[in-house]
Amino acid sequence: MFSFSTVDKLVPNVPVFTGFSDSDVFATQPNLRTPYVQNYNLNLEQQISKGVVLQLGYVGSQGRKLFRYRDINQPVNPARSTGRPFDNGPFAPSGGTFFYVNNLESSSASNYNGLQASLNVQARHGLNSTVSFSFGHSIDNASDGQDYVANATQPDNSWRPDLERANSNFDIRKRLSWTLSYDVPQFVKSMKRLTGGWQLSSSISMQTGAPFHVNLFDDYNGTGEFFPRPDLVGDPYAGTHSPDSFLNLTVFKVPCTLDPTGDGSAASCIPGTQHFGTLGRNSLRGPGYRNVDFAVVKQTDINERVKVQFRAEFFNVFNHPNFGSPLYPGYSADASLNGIDPKTGRGIGFMPLTVTPDVGIGNPFLGGGGPRNIQLALKLIF
Repeated sequence: MFSFSTVDKLVPNVPVFTGFSDSDVFATQPNLRTPYVQNYNLNLEQQISKGVVLQLGYVGSQGRKLFRYRDINQPVNPARSTGRPFDNGPFAPSGGTFFYVNNLESSSASNYNGLQASLNVQARHGLNSTVSFSFGHSIDNASDGQDYVANATQPDNSWRPDLERANSNFDIRKRLSWTLSYDVPQFVKSMKRLTGGWQLSSSISMQTGAPFHVNLFDDYNGTGEFFPRPDLVGDPYAGTHSPDSFLNLTVFKVPCTLDPTGDGSAASCIPGTQHFGTLGRNSLRGPGYRNVDFAVVKQTDINERVKVQFRAEFFNVFNHPNFGSPLYPGYSADASLNGIDPKTGRGIGFMPLTVTPDVGIGNPFLGGGGPRNIQLALKLIF
């Protein structure tokens, strides 16, 4: 944002725009391109028997000239920062007038390659079933165009956006989906209203977790962005055994050398030691998801035109605990959640999982992941 004043007429040596304030400045790439995506696929389909069809397919896509922004006033070498993070940025005139200069560019790219398989069963002895499985990998160097989620758009190092190439934020490597219904045969013909009209159905969903990484929310790397990635110095899953201790924070170290007499904040960084952290973008993997729903339906004919349907539905029938990504609900995972050890510069303790997928990105939010729920319904059809 900036403020300016105007004059009634142009006067030599008098600037038209004056009074820029110390705040964000947004710019646009002069030759901004139109993003485009190329999609391609190859599918093979085979009927195995009557009502049973198998399909195998390869699906791919490429995104080019995708939008992203980066701070083109980020210090070129944070280790040379003198305490004012923008002193050695390219657009830092005397007095440090500008802070962030976020430049919108059409410079990011993405690609996806995946194998998809499905088996369809239609009206086979009362059984209807569709099972689908996908195994794919989505890679990009920016998963969003203009969002302020740390590292979704803006790179950690704005001068090396190529180092951001990694798993997409939404990269779900494996997913299985299975829906089926079965019309139970009427075994006792003489008791039609009691034994007829029964149906069982189920829906099963399973998938691997989404990628993520942790950030620090103090200026440890000297760039002034306040979301630096830490150095990875160990196994982030060492000693983890439950949702209460999902991630070992002691393996994440601040990207500078701390003065051991300090308080562990970025102000304790010894000048000249700031650097970009070694933890890769989206190099960690969140929890997976498993859910089974089940329903029993009984439909009874009252006469030719009127029917009564009773439904008993069980959501998450096995009451399996599902947890959302550590990024939820604030769209960030803090390596300094429990503080920073001022002597070692490492995180402290473990990071717990705190939300379920149904409420992780909004509360209330309609979605899967909650505890077992049972719903009974009676419907009159005429």
